[in-house]
Amino acid sequence: MLRWRPMVIILALLVLAAGCAPQGGAIEAPPGSTAGTVQEAGEPAQPDMPVEPDVPVEPPEAIAPVDIAVSGPRGSGAVSYDDGVEPLAGAQEALLLEYMDLYYESLAKLTPGDPAPLFAGDAKDRAAARQGAWRTIIDVRRAQQVDLTLTAYTYELVVTDATAGDDGAVSISVNENAALNFTAFPGVDSETHNVRHRFTMAETAGGWRLRSHTQMDSMNMMALGSAMWREFRRDSGSAPTTPTDTGAALEERHDELLGSHLRNLDERKRQAAAYSPSAAPATDGAYDRQAAVEYAMAWVEDRNSDSWPSYDRNGGNCANYTSQCMLAGGIPMDYFGTSQWKWFGSTPNTAQAATGRSGAWSGVNEFYSYVTGNTGYGLVAEANANYAAGEPGDLIQLGYDDDWRHVVIITEVIRDGDGKAVDYLVNSNTADLRSYPVSAYIYPQHRLIKIYGWNGD
Repeated sequence: MLRWRPMVIILALLVLAAGCAPQGGAIEAPPGSTAGTVQEAGEPAQPDMPVEPDVPVEPPEAIAPVDIAVSGPRGSGAVSYDDGVEPLAGAQEALLLEYMDLYYESLAKLTPGDPAPLFAGDAKDRAAARQGAWRTIIDVRRAQQVDLTLTAYTYELVVTDATAGDDGAVSISVNENAALNFTAFPGVDSETHNVRHRFTMAETAGGWRLRSHTQMDSMNMMALGSAMWREFRRDSGSAPTTPTDTGAALEERHDELLGSHLRNLDERKRQAAAYSPSAAPATDGAYDRQAAVEYAMAWVEDRNSDSWPSYDRNGGNCANYTSQCMLAGGIPMDYFGTSQWKWFGSTPNTAQAATGRSGAWSGVNEFYSYVTGNTGYGLVAEANANYAAGEPGDLIQLGYDDDWRHVVIITEVIRDGDGKAVDYLVNSNTADLRSYPVSAYIYPQHRLIKIYGWNGD
């Protein structure tokens, strides 16, 4: 079952760390850093979404509707409050829950609902943007090899702030935790933690209605695209686009993102068909996959702050987290030569000494460069390994248009009746996900980093 955290939720944000960035855009490393781009955090500072090359994209073929056997609600949510936050009125709570129920029912049945009735009359473009984002997420999930409908879900909205404006509108900040039960993985609670939302609502003649909603996770940011996400992030008022502009932009974004998913899914299928297990290279030291996964399971929604810094607000904590997992699995830090993987302190350096930090510790692309460039002492791994070869403890990097901005660790391999890998359950930081299917991510591109062990010289 979902392990709800105390009312004071650690403020993390969705999208990637001194090496991760929001599934929506690259974020610069901290001032003075030489570590490079950080990626994937829950609340990106500058969510500059990647865009595929300016080439014609054929609209993807229509995806057949999913046959839903159960028509009733598949879950429910609750509202709670951070310490010191004044509770909302009952009608305001009910509006939040009705909206989030619609969102999760849409994901459960892979059929986008219409949130327009829940939005004020001057905010219909915002409702259309939310429905458009849901449609893109849903069509991406319907295209996958496994059934990503939900049999059940639960969620909690922890209100961290509620402020009334001079015009009577109320701005509400929320941290969300949820447990999802995907049809393809019976008995598995796929958890999301610390997803931040910002709602603005106003009282109208018809009751309380939403004026805006921003869901600060990479899935929704990528589904909208950076420009529209920024436009609709404003708390109130009409968006600076006409309904026609909004509809056209949403349709274009949908076709680009879904088309990229279909192309990359075909490539992963091709790799799976060609996969033939081979002997791993000899190493001086073994990789303890179980220890790496145990660490990964322990530090999803919380940070091991007694031992490590957090980069949640400096681009994301994803690579910092997977580096810690590998260290727990016995891979030693490497400060020899020009390819280094180390964290001994917050100051970046490339000194061949147990001091400072290297970009590869917390940067997605920097770690990939370390894997491909390291020789002699340290990690022995294969970049771009056959995607079907993954095992618990291996890493998957995620991106769009060769802009790699997130990394996750495999915790379980999902196999078909013939024993072939068809999906992976993964853990990550920023976003904080536990036992989550990697196929449900919005990133089209996946590359497997196969970890074998380490060498002593």
